Amino acid sequence: MKLAGALGVRGDIEEARAEIAQSLKLKPEMNSVARFRAIESYQEPGFQARHDKTIVLGLRRAGFPEEVAPLPRITREQINWRTHSLSPYKAPGPDGIPNIVLTKNINVIIDHLYYIYVATINLHSYYGLWKHWTMVVLRKPGKPRYDIAKAYHPIALFNTLSKLLTSTITESMTYLSDKHNLLPSMHFGG
Repeated sequence: MKLAGALGVRGDIEEARAEIAQSLKLKPEMNSVARFRAIESYQEPGFQARHDKTIVLGLRRAGFPEEVAPLPRITREQINWRTHSLSPYKAPGPDGIPNIVLTKNINVIIDHLYYIYVATINLHSYYGLWKHWTMVVLRKPGKPRYDIAKAYHPIALFNTLSKLLTSTITESMTYLSDKHNLLPSMHFGG
């Protein structure tokens, strides 16, 4: 509420304060945003509009730009192209799927991958096992001492299917960044 008042957003601020106070009196466990959003008045379009306007105004005044464009939908062609750009003989991650298997069988599984990836993006849900990886630590050859950390090279082995999704999304984000000049001209590298 302080944010709404500070930004000069007009609306029923006193009414909203009273609603929050009443909710906390009736249900002291209503102490988080997620629980607050569950109350009935939050579901009303007018309240949501005031809330969203407050957030958007706050972000604009803090210097955040408008949304340039939504992330483009993933296409089967992108998945196919990204699959063939994978290094075929790199070590697989915890899922055990070598890149060469995807490359050789993409025509058979592309529809399945497409629907999985679209659902992942639309539902804002990332499959839990895709968040795990295997870390392998290799010795750098020719180092005089192996009792210091600089003598080793860590390698992360990601799940193949998540690696493919990530590279496809990265391609779309790179395209949008270039198209809308979102990066400074002197920005180089990752």
